[in-house]
Amino acid sequence: IVTGAGRGIGRAIALSLAEHGCSVMLAARSEGELNAVRGEIETAGGKAACTVCDMGDEASVVALVSVTLETFGRLDVLVNNAGFGIYGPMEHSHTSDWDAMMAVNARGPYTLCREAVAHLRKQPISYIVNIGSVVSIKGYAKQAIYTASKHALHGMTKALTREVQSDN
Repeated sequence: IVTGAGRGIGRAIALSLAEHGCSVMLAARSEGELNAVRGEIETAGGKAACTVCDMGDEASVVALVSVTLETFGRLDVLVNNAGFGIYGPMEHSHTSDWDAMMAVNARGPYTLCREAVAHLRKQPISYIVNIGSVVSIKGYAKQAIYTASKHALHGMTKALTREVQSDN
């Protein structure tokens, strides 16, 4: 699974995984972008499927794992790449900005990890890659909410590592 696979870093990761022989479940909000990436992978001889997924919607994230298992029969790699930011002075921000960024950048990856771990444990070796940002460990002016969401992702990743490390 690669979230945010329709463009940018997610697209590049998906193409690289496919180039290295992985069957890739592409997930993002834009069906058109997903279909284009799937086409690139298939043209190069790789295997991919895609499903529209909104990382801010728990049901959509839960369904992503189910669709992946139905399509490929297993799960070996999870790349939580999808994310977004709203930037500006905190005094001009809104609680809705906080809620939206936390939903996509922190709660979505949490939900996807939670749903995927049991399936990843079934494999002799599996991987979870949570894409953060330099703001996962730093903070910059006019990025308070984005920084908080990436700090949350970083903290969750450190704790999850300790939980699953012995399971390969």
